Amino acid sequence: MKKLIFLSFLVPFLAFSQERANESKKSFLTISEKLENAIGWCFSKSTGEWIENDNVIYSSNEFRNTSLEVSSMKSKVSQNFIYVQTKKVLKGNEILYAIFIKKYDGYFKYKEIKQDWQTTIQTRIYLFSEKEYKKLKNIKGEIILNTKHEIVLISGDDETDDNFVIRKIETTNPSFVNCVFKVKKADDGSIRFLLPGNETTMMYNYDFEKQYFETSLDNFKKIIIE
Repeated sequence: MKKLIFLSFLVPFLAFSQERANESKKSFLTISEKLENAIGWCFSKSTGEWIENDNVIYSSNEFRNTSLEVSSMKSKVSQNFIYVQTKKVLKGNEILYAIFIKKYDGYFKYKEIKQDWQTTIQTRIYLFSEKEYKKLKNIKGEIILNTKHEIVLISGDDETDDNFVIRKIETTNPSFVNCVFKVKKADDGSIRFLLPGNETTMMYNYDFEKQYFETSLDNFKKIIIE
């Protein structure tokens, strides 16, 4: 009798333990190369000259002074990047193109008095539908990609951990804010672009007449995938 009682407790325990299993790791369908360099151009109203800098749009060329702490300075400018990359992912039944922007960012340790600036590295991910992303495959003049899906990975988050990032993508919901990615093909065939951002900010504060990143078509194609 005791054996029967023991077995009656043991059988459901074994059944429960057999059902427990980890989900398989998630991965992206396709990953592009990294766009790691582009010239940032900005027209300076004070000098009447165009100022160029590597991977940042700023109205001074002080970034070219290698004795300065460039990463800290870039972290105070929104239009800067370390690299740009595209990753194709399946969310439910929809194919999305995730554009990763790894960049310098920062904050004041003492916000009230704006003292002690802390430099960090941040990755922003913009999810574009297949229809929107296709615009990059045939750039004529100026194009604008739209999305309401933005994900921010902070210091400590690993943007190279596909399983972690895809789970973030799967649980993100569209926001009320529309983000735009502005790209333009110049007359000489080069590509000009501005990093994605809030539509209101991008439309009123940035235009290709005053500032943009510029690179060759071949270099820009590094972030374009099928």
